Amino acid sequence: MDLFDLADGGESNFVKSLLNPRPTIGGTLNLDDDGTDYIHAGLVWHFEVTETFFVEAGFGGGWNNGSDAGTATRAAIGSNFLFNESFAIGANIAENLTFLVQIDHLSHAGLGGNNNRGLTNLSARIGYKF
Repeated sequence: MDLFDLADGGESNFVKSLLNPRPTIGGTLNLDDDGTDYIHAGLVWHFEVTETFFVEAGFGGGWNNGSDAGTATRAAIGSNFLFNESFAIGANIAENLTFLVQIDHLSHAGLGGNNNRGLTNLSARIGYKF
């Protein structure tokens, strides 16, 4: 059963995945003394490509402690509130184990002032389903 279970069972796998996003929350802690940290929350859509491989796309909002001026380690982002987009390619390694590579981007899309450098991270992740 899917988290929101909005599909009635007659839809294709693509439509069922589209109608059943899962909530997500995350963040990044920068360990530099003056680094930029952020948190984000939103929805992620999971699409099975084959029995082994899948893709995920996410969208939501985030907050960061960056600054308008910026420093060597703190991004000049222009706004503390940002949009968050993500895309991942993954594989089901075992019944309860997944591996994925994800790109995650935060920016204000030009709505929060002139500075819109944004934050982009590339990560490898391992997931375990309980």
